[in-house]
Amino acid sequence: MGIWQSYRLRLARKRWRLRALRKRRELTNITDRTNQIKPGALLLFCTQRNEHIRLPYFLKYYRNIGIDHFLFVDNDSDDGAAEYLAEQPDVSL
Repeated sequence: MGIWQSYRLRLARKRWRLRALRKRRELTNITDRTNQIKPGALLLFCTQRNEHIRLPYFLKYYRNIGIDHFLFVDNDSDDGAAEYLAEQPDVSL
């Protein structure tokens, strides 16, 4: 990798970081159950969009592994996935 390509990649990373800082204000809480998280709990962070069909199996699998709380970022689902996740007792959305 040449010096110019390395420099361009560094600039691109800086642009993405600044964009992420600007966009973080666009997130809103739908269901906030983070007060239920105990010290030492295992957490799972996940983003999803239109995964309503897979969510029951996904949650069951990771609950069986030992995950205590799920933190989801919903990317504007329109198939009912957000509503399904909001009903779950161990999910913050």
